[in-house]
Amino acid sequence: MSVSTSGSTATLTNTCNQQIFVIWCGDQKWSNKRCGDGPNGAFYTHLDNLFPGKSLSIVLNDNGTYQYGACTGGISFGNAGEYKDFPNGGYSCFKTGRYRNQ
Repeated sequence: MSVSTSGSTATLTNTCNQQIFVIWCGDQKWSNKRCGDGPNGAFYTHLDNLFPGKSLSIVLNDNGTYQYGACTGGISFGNAGEYKDFPNGGYSCFKTGRYRNQ
């Protein structure tokens, strides 16, 4: 994945040759959920699938911060066991077992 910022927008782009899903949270302009406000005590609040070369943009409040993670594969609405996230922002991808805290 590559990440770029312009003003208050962060853009996450899938640079892999396969589909990934991205999980993220932060001080987003259009959401009142913050990191740690995920369902059932989860850390990340948002998720989306990204095909190779596709991007998603996160619009932040002024000086807003965010955290994200990514796993190979796809995800449906909600987390049906594709990953586990922890209170410190760490996470584990169950299909690959790989993780990275960003």
